[in-house]
Amino acid sequence: MATLAVPAAIAYDPYAWLVWGREIGRWQLDTTGGPSWKPLPVVGTALVAPFGGWAPALWLVVARTGALLAIVGTYRVAARLVARGAVGSAGRAASRWAGAVAVGALVLSPDPGPRYVRLYLEGHSAPLTAALTVWAIDRHLDGRHGAALVLGGLLALDRPEAWPFLAAYAVWVWRRDRRLRALVASVGIAVPALWFGPDWWGSGSPLNGADSARVLTDDTHRALDGLRRVAETVIAPAWVAAGAAVVDGWRRRDRIVLGLAAGAAGWFVLVVAMGAALGYAALSRFLLPGAVVVCVLAGVGAVRVAARLRSRRAQVVAVVVLVVLVAPAVVWRATGIVGQVDDVVTRDHQVDDLDAAITAAGGDLAVEACGRIAARDAGVPRVALAWKLDVPMADVATRPGRVPGTLFVPRPPAADSAREARRVARRTGGAVEVAAVTRHWLVYRIDCEPGAGGGQSPGVD
Repeated sequence: MATLAVPAAIAYDPYAWLVWGREIGRWQLDTTGGPSWKPLPVVGTALVAPFGGWAPALWLVVARTGALLAIVGTYRVAARLVARGAVGSAGRAASRWAGAVAVGALVLSPDPGPRYVRLYLEGHSAPLTAALTVWAIDRHLDGRHGAALVLGGLLALDRPEAWPFLAAYAVWVWRRDRRLRALVASVGIAVPALWFGPDWWGSGSPLNGADSARVLTDDTHRALDGLRRVAETVIAPAWVAAGAAVVDGWRRRDRIVLGLAAGAAGWFVLVVAMGAALGYAALSRFLLPGAVVVCVLAGVGAVRVAARLRSRRAQVVAVVVLVVLVAPAVVWRATGIVGQVDDVVTRDHQVDDLDAAITAAGGDLAVEACGRIAARDAGVPRVALAWKLDVPMADVATRPGRVPGTLFVPRPPAADSAREARRVARRTGGAVEVAAVTRHWLVYRIDCEPGAGGGQSPGVD
């Protein structure tokens, strides 16, 4: 619960998951009008939905815990890979350094933003995918193949790129341990059932989510954009250190390190290929499962390179060179965290002010009674409005149209509500009145029948 002390604004996708989780509890699922269907987070929001107004905060606890578990798991896996064969205090110190380097690289991923902190603040499931990845690796290294399979199955419920990896691992577990065959079969049935079944129920098509996730750009552009995002997923020094780990692993015939490198490369190839061939966006957060493995390898590589420096003088020179080369990249990315946090806090204030705008406009019943509901913002405010008004996302448009309804307009600095009302009237051809004015929102009623929109005068901040 302490994670809630950090300011945050739930992002577009998490608000949509909250709406879907609430609808599942009522057997009224509607997956149109939102992002593409994703079963794992909706299972989580369905569990917190009965808590009503507390559901967003509870989801933040779940999502942020996942982000923190990713950090713990990244440290743990990097440290244990270095600890193999190491003895004494020097070995323990090397393990700690490997974990620290890996965690530092993760926090500065998966793009130049760096967006990891933002994803943490916004309640995204992407950091949870990183956690599932590293903890599945950790469980496998411990010989807990059943637990690793379950974690891989959970990852596959969030990212379709995990399906080939899960299938290959499931076949391996099936052949290796007869006792786990029932578990393998259960995971194999659950993943496709949860991906396609609810979306079919909520939209009438099992492929609705796949269709809505497509973007309209040419294949070459998507491929080049995907490759650029892969290159930017971690800082350049982390790529170099990870490369050193792979070279060292090749010399040692270290199958674990080489396997992790191959897995990360495979993940990146899948994300880029799905973008280029199938029309999906290769967003940086989709790369996190591969990026977290690169971060682990970076920690391993940095320590193993340092271990080859025997003399004190060589170590001092290496530290100086490292600071000169690495510090600019680290500082450049780290300074972006402040801007990311500021953006999230600003949007948090805007979304929170929707409650005041709804109340000032007469309440949720008055807003719904007037007809069409629209928010002149296709992003977070639209799905947040659906959550706050307790309506399907498809019922909140981005334009008012030429029908009676209520329009929520983000309030610019020094906005003139009457002038904006005249502009809305010209666009809709209807009779427009100011329903509410708050710090961040202007609310207008369009052709609303007398009494349908409530009798309150507009609130002015």
